[in-house]
Amino acid sequence: MGDAVAGVLRDTVVVVLIAAAAGALTAAIVVLSGAQDSLRDWYALTPQRPVQVGVGELWLSNARALLPTFGAAAAVVWWPRARPALDAALVLIFGANVLLVAVALAAYGQPLWDLGPGHYPLELLAVATATAAYLDARRSRALRAGVVGACAALTALVVVLAALLESGGVA
Repeated sequence: MGDAVAGVLRDTVVVVLIAAAAGALTAAIVVLSGAQDSLRDWYALTPQRPVQVGVGELWLSNARALLPTFGAAAAVVWWPRARPALDAALVLIFGANVLLVAVALAAYGQPLWDLGPGHYPLELLAVATATAAYLDARRSRALRAGVVGACAALTALVVVLAALLESGGVA
């Protein structure tokens, strides 16, 4: 089990670093190209008037978004031939989300950061932890209950913390 824990921790760190680097590069391109105004028009967010969303609703929305990753962990074990499609799907889904958030943060800057300080890194950690469960199942060709359970529990906890920060404690 020690090797599994080390592998999951390594995978989590690698996913976070790759996503952070891709997000930073994307944000730099947005800023250097001067595209912030047109992107703000496209996103049409109003960070100066935040929408009040409850912690439970935010948690449920984020948890639901991560469930397919755990499903993919089971699928890659039961149907190994689907691995390339599952890999591509997860990269596409999470990669697109990371890039959309990076573009929004670059377009809006501090006002968007102020809406939920700290929740963006926590959500990235949740995605990385769920992805680590998938990578473990992919690598070991087994759905190890302890690994999946620990990753699911940690993901759920991190998503709760992110929801608390994002909502400002709105019930």
